[in-house]
Amino acid sequence: MPTPRTGACDPWVSGPTLEELPAVKVRKEALLAKEEITPERMEALCALCATVASDELYEKSGKIFPGQCGPVTVRPVSRPTDVDTRAWSATLSTVGWVASQGFASAYGSFNPAVVARYGSLEPPSIELPYPVTEIAQVKIDGIVIPASEYELRDFKTLVRIRPSRSSVPTARWGWPTSQVMDLPDTEPGTFSVTYMYGNPPPAAGILAAEKLAEVVLLPKLGDTTQYPKRIVNINRQGVSAMVTDVLDIVMKGGTGIYEVELFLSTYNPSKLKRQAAVWSPDMGRPGRRTERPST
Repeated sequence: MPTPRTGACDPWVSGPTLEELPAVKVRKEALLAKEEITPERMEALCALCATVASDELYEKSGKIFPGQCGPVTVRPVSRPTDVDTRAWSATLSTVGWVASQGFASAYGSFNPAVVARYGSLEPPSIELPYPVTEIAQVKIDGIVIPASEYELRDFKTLVRIRPSRSSVPTARWGWPTSQVMDLPDTEPGTFSVTYMYGNPPPAAGILAAEKLAEVVLLPKLGDTTQYPKRIVNINRQGVSAMVTDVLDIVMKGGTGIYEVELFLSTYNPSKLKRQAAVWSPDMGRPGRRTERPST
């Protein structure tokens, strides 16, 4: 059963990468030689610290770099964009009543407005949450639609296309404008899209995660000399220095780690909790499922 996501979708740095860092490698070899730690315990600690560092930076950077997420299955419906909703009018002339819409008119009759759906300007499309990185599967009426009959544009728009002029569409043409939501997507009358999404962290974020994970991991291995420290006062003659307390730095929202502060000051200088977004009550939102796609 899927569980709610509370951090990055995948770690920004891996456990094996941490194990190969010089300071970590020295401590690992010393502990293994004394049999004070097992290889399995070492592997678990590195994986845990990698996840902790990744989640911390994901939160502090405004949740804009979750990594590769999914697969997510949504049950959307299409909203045609090529819809002409110009008003109609009716007037009395020497030849009778004239009802007109745009440039069309009919004499002696009363016609409603013309509504054109799926016109020739744009092919049928579905808007998905940005950024989509991969379309894993599309199903209509329980039938898997071949990847040659759709394409992803701008990392968010799923467009139905024809491979050639003579191609016969699989299932139905276009995207369904309605579906039976209480049935699984293997049944007729349903429509589903399964996709992967997410932004990977930049190089500065990966470097920051590696350093932060190292600082978290080393005390677990008995090395307490790697905490970040900042000199605030120094006596050159007496060769003494005063440093700030690490907890003071953390309470102010910082870490005291150069690589981390450089990354955060570049990608989230305003210390936003999450990326800004625009939403309207009439936009709607398709239901989401987190199961892996069925075959």
